[in-house]
Amino acid sequence: MCFLLADLGLVFSFAGPAFSSILKYISICSVFAGAVYLEIKKKTVQTRILCAALAFTVFADYFLLFTEDMLPGLCSFCIVQIFYMYLTDVRFGIKKQRLGLSALIALGIFLLIWMIIRNFRGAPEPMLIAIVVFYAVLFVSNIILCIKIRHFDRFTIGMLLFFACDINVLLYNLPLFFSLGEGFRFFCLNIAAFLMWFFYLPGKILIVSSEL
Repeated sequence: MCFLLADLGLVFSFAGPAFSSILKYISICSVFAGAVYLEIKKKTVQTRILCAALAFTVFADYFLLFTEDMLPGLCSFCIVQIFYMYLTDVRFGIKKQRLGLSALIALGIFLLIWMIIRNFRGAPEPMLIAIVVFYAVLFVSNIILCIKIRHFDRFTIGMLLFFACDINVLLYNLPLFFSLGEGFRFFCLNIAAFLMWFFYLPGKILIVSSEL
């Protein structure tokens, strides 16, 4: 609530936008601490995978919140998605061959997109766009897998909230690449910016609490 109110300019306005980012980072570190607590308490393969996924999440969010270098954060979130896929595998005994095939397909799409984009002059950072597509393929595969195997448990709902966050991240960044109408531009830079963490933190909390 504190960082959402800060984003709306209702509290801590004197501290500037950096204060909201600090609150957000503290919140995601707290979720990681919760995952570590679960690992200490339960000591299962699932909690270890969850800890690893949250560790990469903390690493990714540092770059996305405090720097302008998006590449390390996006690469880390790709690893997070692979951990989440493996977490479903461990819990429900999905064939590893299917997981390996999904990863290979995603990697193939990443390489194809990267090779296509790099041939276009003036294309904005081909590697960055290719990794975004690679990440999207992993994420959508995970969503489909969760709904099919886990149905709508806490983990799946958490993933859907996480996905809603990423849709708003995409909207927030659209003005960097396209000329938009004033109304849609306002939505992307203000409403979508607010909704990112409105969905993100509850999603992460649900993902971790699914192992309680």
